[in-house]
Order: sequence, then structure tokens, then C-alpha cells
Amino acid sequence: MHKKHCFLVHLCCFSFTFYENSSEIHDFYIDIAWFIRYNICIKKNTYTKLCKQGGKRMFRRKWRMTSVIMLICFLLCSCGSEAESKSTAENSSAVEITPLDQIQMNYQNNPYFDVLDLTYVGTYEQKFANGAGFENPEDNDPVFVWKKYVSSDGETFCFDDQGRLRKYKNAFYSNPGGDFEENKTNGTRASAKMKSAAELEKISEDIAENYMVTEEAVRVEPYDGNGSYIIKNAETRNASEDETVAIVDLDAYGEIEWFTASYEIQILSELYDYFNQKIDDYIAEKKQISDIVDYTCEPRYEQVENKVYAIYTLTYEDSIEAYFCEIVGFTKEIETDDSRGDVKE
Repeated sequence: MHKKHCFLVHLCCFSFTFYENSSEIHDFYIDIAWFIRYNICIKKNTYTKLCKQGGKRMFRRKWRMTSVIMLICFLLCSCGSEAESKSTAENSSAVEITPLDQIQMNYQNNPYFDVLDLTYVGTYEQKFANGAGFENPEDNDPVFVWKKYVSSDGETFCFDDQGRLRKYKNAFYSNPGGDFEENKTNGTRASAKMKSAAELEKISEDIAENYMVTEEAVRVEPYDGNGSYIIKNAETRNASEDETVAIVDLDAYGEIEWFTASYEIQILSELYDYFNQKIDDYIAEKKQISDIVDYTCEPRYEQVENKVYAIYTLTYEDSIEAYFCEIVGFTKEIETDDSRGDVKE
């Protein structure tokens, strides 16, 4: 290879360490390639000159050498572009998505809540076994710990570690006596149309379908006749088997005042057997010390980190047809796959 050609190839390789930006390398290679072609093949009408001197063979040799060097330049340029694309992809994938980012992506298209202006303010503790007496007194008064956010309008949003909306309170319930209450009592909604019971029920169902993270169909039932609705699984119709999955409170205009959602866990069969044995032993002991002729038992299961809670509402009937109730509970620690408490299969 001619010394000039060797120098140009080395110069192309050296450019990798000189230029940090692959687009600069790209431009550099193009300049080199066209410089070579100009000097060897075009400058001073080289082809004509060589032909007159009978140097066709020399011309072909130089032309082939030029083509090889141009090919090297373009290949190096291509490698630089691929490296840049790979680097860009890696940087893009390295962007961290915060819990708030994920929440906003999950609920950005919902028609009822505005989650684009939320500010994280700490955690919110929600008791889930009020009045229950657990076998181990240290397990009494368990709580869920959720992430708490407030909006610029004064609303409260609570999300669990999986990004599911667990509780919502409008500005009035979040700050009783504040501007929201004053505006409401001053009749700012006087021009708004009050909703019928059927319309309120439909709104409650829409809210549940938009915010409940479940594949099961739901149904709505009035709760107290004042705009409160219970959301239950549509598949369960027996009163003792109904699972309340959400409660929605609406005002007369269909605006959300309060929303809370629960998600009952599906426990493994060995845990189910463990808790069944616990409650059977408890009821057997209860019958020995109390006048019990019949009873009903409604179980509920919750999980916080690696501890599963079995909560039983017991209703007893004695020999004189009197009824009394109690809530008892048992716990069991389990192995989990991660900090969210997903059960290890």
C-alpha cells in the first residue's frame, strides 16, 4: 500500500480517539474518502493522463486502493452510528421512573380524578382489623402503610406499593371547614343539576371500573341512601360470601367525596389449612365455656409485607336464641419474593 494510503487509514483509526461525537467522526470519514478520490482519480484529469502514458494498470491499482479505503471509511462511520444508537438506547432505558410517574401514567386518562399535580407528603396508616383480638396480642391493631399525596386543590390520594388507589378524600373531607366547605355552602353549585339515584349508582360503578385493579366484574349496591354505594364482586350473590371491594361516597351532584378500595389476597392452600385449624380449635374451646348452639364465620385475609392476617367475624346463637359477636384473628409469617410481599410459589 502506498505510504499516503497507509497514512490516511491510520488517520481514520486515530479519529476514534480524537472525536467524542460519532456525528463528527461520520463527517470526518466522508471528508477523507472524497479527498482520496479527488487526489487519486480526479485531480488534474488523472485518468486521461494515465491513459496517454499507457498507465491503465496503474490507474486500476490506484482505483482499487481508493475503493478499499473508502469502504473502510464508510464501515467505520457505520460502526460509529451504531454505537451512538446503542448508547442512546441505553441512556433512555436507564431513566428511572418514580412511583409518582407510574401513578400518573396509570391514571392519566381517568375521567374523575386529576393526578397531574400531586405532591408527596409522607405516609398514611389505615387500620384494617378494628376490634379484632389476635391470638398474639402483639398483632393487634395492624395497619396498612400507604403513600400519601395531596393535590393543589386540597384533595388527598393514598396509593399502595403497587400503585393502586386505596383511598381518596376530596378537599372538604381532607380539610373540614376550609375554603371548599365555604364555597359549597355559598351555593356555587346552584346552577348544577342534581343527579337521580340511578345516575349516582351508574357513576359509582364507573368509578369502581376505572380505579379498581381487578379482572373481576363488579356490581353496585346502595349503602345508606345518602349517596354511599358499596362495590362488590359480581360473581358472589350469597350475603355471607359477598366481598366488599370498594365504597364510594357521592354528593347530590355526582361529585366524589370519598373513595376507598380493598384487595383481598389469595392465600396458598397450606396457609388456608393452617388458619382453618386455628379457627376450628378456637370455636371448639369457645363451645366448652359458652352456651352456643349455632354460629356463622366470615373470614377475611390481609397481608402486610411477609405477614398474613386471618380475621374472622363470628356470630353465635345461644339456647335462648340470643346472638352475640366477636372478631378474632391469627397470623402467619411467610417467605416472599420481594418487598411488596408477593407470595413465593
